[in-house]
Amino acid sequence: MNQRLVKVILVLAIALLTVPSAAKAKKELRSSDPLFGIGYSPSKIKFDPAPAEVFRCTGLLEERRKLWVFGKHKKDEVTFYYVYGLIEADFGAGPTGEFEAQNDDGIIVAVAPKGCKEIGAGYALSPDPKARKMAADIGVTDDVLSALLSDLIAREVKAFGGVNNFLAKVKEAGIPESSLEPQVRAKLHALKEQAGAKRGATSTPTPLDNIPVNGIR
Repeated sequence: MNQRLVKVILVLAIALLTVPSAAKAKKELRSSDPLFGIGYSPSKIKFDPAPAEVFRCTGLLEERRKLWVFGKHKKDEVTFYYVYGLIEADFGAGPTGEFEAQNDDGIIVAVAPKGCKEIGAGYALSPDPKARKMAADIGVTDDVLSALLSDLIAREVKAFGGVNNFLAKVKEAGIPESSLEPQVRAKLHALKEQAGAKRGATSTPTPLDNIPVNGIR
């Protein structure tokens, strides 16, 4: 066997050893948005990653997460973030390095000069007055929630390629509009009005920021 052939065989052997098998290949991470169930690949559809200040919250330090910003609003000295993403899978044997989509409505984080607080977005969106009060206690009042939802929809419209593409993806996701929280449904309806107006509809569109949440604009 000549030297040239030996080199070719060695190169091929090394290549086979270094190429991961299909079984070991790292699977692509999948996530979804927190409200409409729109699935997407974070490597292709880009949302802003949650800033370091978000992870100062005690509850978020306890678990490993990959979070993206879906809504942001500043009121006085407090910055509110609506974040959602992936959480590390826990099989009871320590860190796994495997991440899966959160199975909730996301998290609203209130970052102030004196510290950070967080609450599940489901509390802010809940029709239950007790749950709403818990959200309001950390500053997520109706006006803050309305601003966060407006920003969330604006970010998703941009990320998914425009109003029509976004609305198509909402429809494809298959969540009945009637099952959405009233605040979210109102914002979505306003967006559809805007889209209709641009196509030549005669109705006057209602800006997203003017849609009331629990009576508050």
